[in-house]
Amino acid sequence: MQKICIKDEDLAVLNSFPLGKAYVPYQRFTSPVSPEKALEMGTIWQELYQPYHKGGKF
Repeated sequence: MQKICIKDEDLAVLNSFPLGKAYVPYQRFTSPVSPEKALEMGTIWQELYQPYHKGGKF
């Protein structure tokens, strides 16, 4: 049996939050980038590339 390390009152607060929602941007079907570039970007689709910027600014 696994022990849970959270208090009942904290669990009640967590359970009151709604489930998350996915955001899937619209994508036009275009030619994928090269495999090397895709590994750098994390996607084969240029339109879906959204790099992380420190501080949350784009």
